[in-house]
Amino acid sequence: MLTLVPRGIRNHNPGNIVRNHIGWRGMAEDQSADPRFVVFCEPYWGLRAMALLLRNYQAKYQLCTIDGIIRRWAACGECDPCDYVRQVAGSLDISPHAFICLNAATLPPVMRTIVQLENGMQPYPDGLIARAVSAY
Repeated sequence: MLTLVPRGIRNHNPGNIVRNHIGWRGMAEDQSADPRFVVFCEPYWGLRAMALLLRNYQAKYQLCTIDGIIRRWAACGECDPCDYVRQVAGSLDISPHAFICLNAATLPPVMRTIVQLENGMQPYPDGLIARAVSAY
């Protein structure tokens, strides 16, 4: 039986961060494995990049609701943004329009849900996610 590993897991980029001009720490030297998405050396770096990017949405764009944050995150049109927002807000048991500060308590459940939605699975232990969230 053939098991297909989702692209984000295979690329150690569980948030499926699109490649652009940013030179993320922990990027694999060889990016040829995927023409569209960043390939990281290990999952920690992909999770760290996800945490930094989500925090940047608050700092740079003043996005302080799950609705605002996820609509920016999932802006590519490959998914139903309303369902995506609903599921992430549900992981925190808050309204999609409630004020939220992404921090060490709120960021891990948001990231776990994003990983699940992006890949159909969430294989990373809580400790790895917490370590990625605490990195700067």
